Amino acid sequence: MELVIKNKNPEPESKIVTECSNKYPQDFINKIICGDCVEILKSIPDNEIDLVVTSPPYDDLRTYNGFSFTYPKIAKELYRIVKKGGIVVWVVGDKIDKGNRSLTSLRQAISFQETGFKVHDMMIYKKKNTPFMRSNAYTNCHELMFVFSKGTPNTFNPLIEPTKRNGFEMLITNKKADGINKKVLGQLKETKVKTNIWEYAVGLGGTTNDSIAFKHPAIFPEKLAEDHILSWSNVGDVVLDPMCGSGTTCKMAKMNNRNYIGIDISKEYCEIAMNRLINSYLFSWDDIPGKDKARLIEFLKKRFGIEWLETAKIKKTNSGKTINMFTEDNFLFLELNGEKTKVNLTINDIRTDEFITRVENGSILVC
Repeated sequence: MELVIKNKNPEPESKIVTECSNKYPQDFINKIICGDCVEILKSIPDNEIDLVVTSPPYDDLRTYNGFSFTYPKIAKELYRIVKKGGIVVWVVGDKIDKGNRSLTSLRQAISFQETGFKVHDMMIYKKKNTPFMRSNAYTNCHELMFVFSKGTPNTFNPLIEPTKRNGFEMLITNKKADGINKKVLGQLKETKVKTNIWEYAVGLGGTTNDSIAFKHPAIFPEKLAEDHILSWSNVGDVVLDPMCGSGTTCKMAKMNNRNYIGIDISKEYCEIAMNRLINSYLFSWDDIPGKDKARLIEFLKKRFGIEWLETAKIKKTNSGKTINMFTEDNFLFLELNGEKTKVNLTINDIRTDEFITRVENGSILVC
């Protein structure tokens, strides 16, 4: 992991850490690059990026250290570098000034469409806890998440949620011209694909638990970035955020075994993103069982779809080098190697996986 500073006009007293030589992929993959994203994107070859997840500045609602951007130039470069079938997720809102909505979000979407992208979906990011009340209109609690595709999407891993009703019921069948409802016995499924309205809590503990992230004026929830990464990419894919800010997209790409590229024009924001990436990990080996148990269970459920963990017993064996989780019917274990550099996961003698570790302040962190 490396912080690369590539800025023709660096901020006062900024220190150039590494001069980027414009070589792809070695100067880009799993790095945070500081500089003008339009110029930096020109160094990425055509059809290289699997997924872009970003949230651009809009309507001067935040200062962003005095920087601004022009979205038509970014749209043009993104269309060139995204693979055929690749996706751009563009999270944006509108300024409401004296009761008049700017419609910047729609103008940007039209610009992407005119560049060549398909508007594959127009999703809603609903904020659970918004403090901004309006005196003569309903509370504005959403932003738009445009899903632009370069042709037909290569990847769609739909997120599943439980249904409120399931089991066998008398269901209405095809209604004919007479308007009479006819019912037949049918089965309602226990799960369904999520709708395109996604709801997230915002603020510390909702958006993220990384307090340093809030030094950036506008961050979106980690779960929002993660849900899009899981939906539109696969393990090993390249995920880009050309205006990475506090590094949320890059962090969630890393934690879900994707490669990332983060670009931001502000050295301060690049350093925030770098700090979050350095301190991101799945769980602490030393805190299992203990305070990281919930973190481990959440990761295993999300990554492998294991639902029996909530009732599983957990204990360490083999002088603390093995974590066992088991019920009467299922088991998994994680084994730390002798060099304390890798952890091997085995699930019911069927599935295996491997994770790297690092030692930080004497604690073994699984990444």
